[in-house]
Amino acid sequence: MKKISILLFAMAGCMATVSCSSDDDANNNNNSNADIVGTYRMTAQNSPVAIDYDGNGTSSMNMMTESPCYNNTVMTINADGTYTSTYNGINISNGQSSCATSQVTSGTWQRTGNTLSATTTSGGSGTNSWTWNASNGTMSRMQSNAQYPSINATTGDFEYGTGNVNYVYTRQ
Repeated sequence: MKKISILLFAMAGCMATVSCSSDDDANNNNNSNADIVGTYRMTAQNSPVAIDYDGNGTSSMNMMTESPCYNNTVMTINADGTYTSTYNGINISNGQSSCATSQVTSGTWQRTGNTLSATTTSGGSGTNSWTWNASNGTMSRMQSNAQYPSINATTGDFEYGTGNVNYVYTRQ
């Protein structure tokens, strides 16, 4: 009987050693986001149609290859559930094109599986859903009915088109 009591006590001690407290669960949840935290640089802004925006004779759906105006567009995902973003793009006015002033936003984010929901709290408003791809370190989102730079087929003037635009950011 004494051996059984000692055995049960020893088993209870081992089980207590490997059990998890609620503090451990919280740490595991924070660690599960470690793969997504970091700085991402925009590597593609894909329009619904290929355009020769820079007039070099080669059309592309990726506006980043057609204009340097998108350079230095970055998003930083912080471990504390906040983010900051600097978006650089194109401004079109009266048929003329120029690089737009940087738009800086910040806010909070939450992750569910491979979906990151970013809610802007400064510099704008709204929530965007991003898809995280761990295998290639990218965040992407599709924006429906978005404006994208285009060229008027009749006049040759710069203008905005409207359609589905896919943004891709790659972890640095």
